[in-house]
Amino acid sequence: DPYRDAAVPLRAARPQPPTSETPPTTDDSVPAALERLAELHRSGALTDEEFRAAKQRVLEDG
Repeated sequence: DPYRDAAVPLRAARPQPPTSETPPTTDDSVPAALERLAELHRSGALTDEEFRAAKQRVLEDG
């Protein structure tokens, strides 16, 4: 079927939605991720609520 064959590259090229805001971390990158979050919070880029939520995700995923 030429239509099905033409759709295969289109499906493969379709962008995938992001899985989460915070990428998974490894044990040795948890402190670095927490430090980055703390700096963003100190600079005002993250609200208290955003900082707490992001920190919790890092700790749960780490």
